Amino acid sequence: MNQKKFKVGIIGATGMVGQRFALLLENHPWFEVKVLAASARSAGKKYGDVVEGRWHMTKALPEKYKDMVIVDAENVEEVASQVDFCFCAVNMKKDEIKALEERYAKAECPIVSNNSAHRFTPDVPMVIPEINADHLEIIDAQRKRLGTKRGFIAVKSNCSLQSYVPAIHPLKELGVNKVLACTYQAISGAGKTFEMTAAAMESKRLGLCNKSLFVVPNHLTEQWAAEFLQLYPAANILVATKKDFEMKNRKRFCGRIATGDYDAVIIGHSQFEKIPISIERQRAVLQQQLDDIIEGIAEAKRNRGDRFSVKQLEKTKKSLQTKLEKLNDQSRKDDVVTFEELGIDRLFIDESHYYKNLYLYTKMRNVGGIAQTEAQKSSDLFMKCRYLDEITGGRGVVFATGTPISNSMVELYTIQRYLQYRTLQEHDLQHFDAWASMFGETVTAVELTPEGTGYRAKTRFAKFNNLPELMAMFKQVADIKTADMLDLPVPEVEYHNIAVKPSQVQKEMVASLGERAEKIRGGNVDSSVDNMLKVTNDGRKLALDQRMMNPMLPDEEGSKVNACVNEVYHIWEENSDKKLTQLLFCDLSTPKGAGEFSVYTDIRQKLIERGIPESEIKFIHEADTETKKQELFKKVRRGEVRILMGSTQKMGAGTNVQNKIIASHDLDCPWRPADLEQRAGQRKPEGRSVPICYGRHF
Repeated sequence: MNQKKFKVGIIGATGMVGQRFALLLENHPWFEVKVLAASARSAGKKYGDVVEGRWHMTKALPEKYKDMVIVDAENVEEVASQVDFCFCAVNMKKDEIKALEERYAKAECPIVSNNSAHRFTPDVPMVIPEINADHLEIIDAQRKRLGTKRGFIAVKSNCSLQSYVPAIHPLKELGVNKVLACTYQAISGAGKTFEMTAAAMESKRLGLCNKSLFVVPNHLTEQWAAEFLQLYPAANILVATKKDFEMKNRKRFCGRIATGDYDAVIIGHSQFEKIPISIERQRAVLQQQLDDIIEGIAEAKRNRGDRFSVKQLEKTKKSLQTKLEKLNDQSRKDDVVTFEELGIDRLFIDESHYYKNLYLYTKMRNVGGIAQTEAQKSSDLFMKCRYLDEITGGRGVVFATGTPISNSMVELYTIQRYLQYRTLQEHDLQHFDAWASMFGETVTAVELTPEGTGYRAKTRFAKFNNLPELMAMFKQVADIKTADMLDLPVPEVEYHNIAVKPSQVQKEMVASLGERAEKIRGGNVDSSVDNMLKVTNDGRKLALDQRMMNPMLPDEEGSKVNACVNEVYHIWEENSDKKLTQLLFCDLSTPKGAGEFSVYTDIRQKLIERGIPESEIKFIHEADTETKKQELFKKVRRGEVRILMGSTQKMGAGTNVQNKIIASHDLDCPWRPADLEQRAGQRKPEGRSVPICYGRHF
């Protein structure tokens, strides 16, 4: 006798969990999948077409689903009319999920939800059938609230509870009444460290990769290893040290990577660059770039392009030819294992925005925001990404960053070149000018000159076109998490901007900087003698403290340094009973040797003279090993060290000292806006936080 099957729908069918639902329900004796629902951008398309290239299950997509047409999940009545109930697994904001699931319930369509949105709704049962099936009785109360007869919402627990509670529950009969279980779910910021770790290990478990390589900031290698083992204590991982990549040890370490059966290898950014790609591959990539340049020159001449464009392209061509010639000279190269020989088939790049300066050429001239400078590390990563694309079908590289676009819109194109090169080729967008004509627009506006003495018209690449199409393409590789999606606890913040007046010496020096800038712009100065970068750097030094330009100049009473000392001391004294801590960020004038002027040592000495114990003031630069750094962080968290000073580079990422912070001081302005975000990332205390910025009014 055939049992009647329930007609069911899957809401969020195109996502990872939705795909898993589809497989579990394929030949289920009780359920028949009648509707596959997803977002509006997938609606009206065949399921097989939508998930092509995105099917993440180890088993192939069942034939029965391929031709099913996806329904818009927002069309509640259409979905509800075809099914007895629905399974729900959508990727939306919690309040949006709540609203959507309640709409289905009110349409008399029961919802069994995999989402967390309703797990704390009082009248929604969270059921593990083997344990608490009786909790379903609360549905009657829920129906009264919603005004429904059939419709309701029930949720499953999170994966951890679902896994270990059924196994633990029988132990109650043996007298066990306390169990300590530790799960690690997004415990640090957005949780990208653990997410990448889990992705690597699960990929290996599912047979999707064999050996993963993690490339992280140099000072975070050991911290990454520690957190990796927190999540997977039995994992076999290899962590690089500074000594491993010295010339005499490099070959041996790379040999260990190649021959060892490691779950993961963790190395620093600078170490990654020292693992070469094969000469043949380098030559092929450079030759392709050279061919593109030659084609660009020919096109410019055919279209009678301006002389400047042709000259720039000829200059780039000569540079590439020089690189090719150097590749042929192997007399000074050490014989080391190449990247292709390591056996790496999954690459994770942490803080990937450090690789934004990738080679590109364009016929655009005098357009701000289009930098044609090339970093060797970026070119090296690009070639390795192309190799992994070849052996993995475009699935071998993962980027993680909190600041994907820090300075220019061009950086989005750069990310796509790393991660979506084949997609760009398919749409004839691999060349920047083609991409820019499709998705970008130049804007000309009058702005203040850098030296502040006048105005100029400046054209910048600063506006997106066809944004929905661009984001649809980018979202094929991007998992974007915003602050409201993370829903992390955010402290109450009071922002203070402290402005100080410049000394007469500083005013005169600023005027001289303007004169230098005018001479440089007029072409009257050789770039090896003076240039805009030098002028800008001198301006930053001058804004911080005039003694950085000349240590013989007097210590001005109203300087930024002295204002900072006053503020730090006041907050220290006010919070002595609670032993609350302060961070002080300064990228310039870091600790020097004995006898050399440093803002760091000047501030410390003045605070000691005010009465703060020397043991409570530390520079992060003094912790030159991971062990020392972790011990320092412990002291800060305990309130033994109450003032910690450091640069954005050393103290911006991986600094876990937030629990007692009462104030954070920005003594100087870093080069990049993204650096300010890195600093702000350390301001996550429990309670009140006071970010204090120091500036000058000229």
